[in-house]
Amino acid sequence: MAPPPRFSLDSSLGRLARWLRLLGHDAAWRAGDDLGAALARARLEDRVLLTRSKGIARLGLQWPPAGGMSLGSERAGDQLVEVARTHPIFETARPFTRCPDCNEPLREADRASAIARVPEFVVRTQTRFEACPSCGKLYWRATHSVSIIETLRSSAKRAGRRLSLDFAPGNDDAGSETTDPASKG
Repeated sequence: MAPPPRFSLDSSLGRLARWLRLLGHDAAWRAGDDLGAALARARLEDRVLLTRSKGIARLGLQWPPAGGMSLGSERAGDQLVEVARTHPIFETARPFTRCPDCNEPLREADRASAIARVPEFVVRTQTRFEACPSCGKLYWRATHSVSIIETLRSSAKRAGRRLSLDFAPGNDDAGSETTDPASKG
């Protein structure tokens, strides 16, 4: 199987970037990156360009070698469906393996270090923690993880795809440092 696609998104697609990261995809996005910046990054790093801009041809620009898409929808869930119709984002998903804020791969966190940063209930109910090596945020499988997976499954179904994953949430009554990692952007 081919490796999963890597994406470069312009500033209009911050929420989509978070959802792609929640799926485990490398989705490069920075606030304020216009089409030119996202296109340059896509070319330099061999990424698929995602934009809402309709002006690529009008501006005399060419898609990067890895390709690209101009998305029509304004809603992140619908944008996931659009992307999934061209790229295997659900079939190659590895949910909760990237920081939804930084795009960095998460690393297993030392439990002893993690328990000093989480509420007592989480200490009692969770055994596994992951941390972002870039921003330092701490994550664990919690109630919102289940709702995120259900949202992703729904988008996959609408795209005519299947969300393939090996996911087992932790205690469904727990929380995380970011209460809903998909809500920003």
